[in-house]
Amino acid sequence: MALAKLPKKQEIPKETNKPTAASERAVDAFINRAPDGVEGKKIRGNRKKSVLITITLDPELLSEFDALVEDTGISRASAIKALLRKAVKNGSLL
Repeated sequence: MALAKLPKKQEIPKETNKPTAASERAVDAFINRAPDGVEGKKIRGNRKKSVLITITLDPELLSEFDALVEDTGISRASAIKALLRKAVKNGSLL
């Protein structure tokens, strides 16, 4: 009985996980459209960019303020903005 050579192993091409240029562009475009992306940071139209602030208030004061605001029909944020604009315009908080 003659010894036979083992067959050569077939080489399986390694898959590359490298993204294509088109998929990279698609990913970049998606990210840039996010609110904190490059395009999301652009100011659209004449709208000015707002800044988010956080304040801590006494719950009772907030309830009283909300009751006043409710009678005006405007939002709490709009009322606070109006009061801040008035104070800045007058140059005085009181």
